[in-house]
Amino acid sequence: MRGSGRLERGRADVTVRELPNRGRVVRLLARWLFGEWGGLSRRPFRAYVRKVRESLREDPLPFTVVAFAGSRPVGCASCWEQDMHIRGDLSPWLAAVYVDPTFRNRGIGSRLCREVEARAGLLAYEKLYLFTPDRENFYERMGWKTVERVVYRGQDVAIMEKETKPGTP
Repeated sequence: MRGSGRLERGRADVTVRELPNRGRVVRLLARWLFGEWGGLSRRPFRAYVRKVRESLREDPLPFTVVAFAGSRPVGCASCWEQDMHIRGDLSPWLAAVYVDPTFRNRGIGSRLCREVEARAGLLAYEKLYLFTPDRENFYERMGWKTVERVVYRGQDVAIMEKETKPGTP
């Protein structure tokens, strides 16, 4: 049913595409990210708006992809040059993977991650990194491997990596 927030598993009306240059979508994604990680990062909301807007530049990184159910944004994922200041030697990072709670458990997060992985491969990056305090199993199911465990901003997190297939979509 359109407009209800419900989506049948496997329905083809969820599309993943580049972040559109529309203020409404930029601010929505910033609200999602601030709501999910604002307490951990201790950055103000405007810093999240700025981070999302950076994806609109012509530079290869950062970039953000957005999942849409019809015209409604329902999730996002990004590729950032850096996401963990204590591991500046690792780059680039899968970051800011978020799916609206009413659309979770439908494969959207996995689709977003695979899209970022594919685009990173097209940009000739051989590996991607991420860190997660609580979604290690999710990423392991998609082929990510834990390479280190650290305390970051007061939380135990796993740093994970995945090889991409450079030059292939």
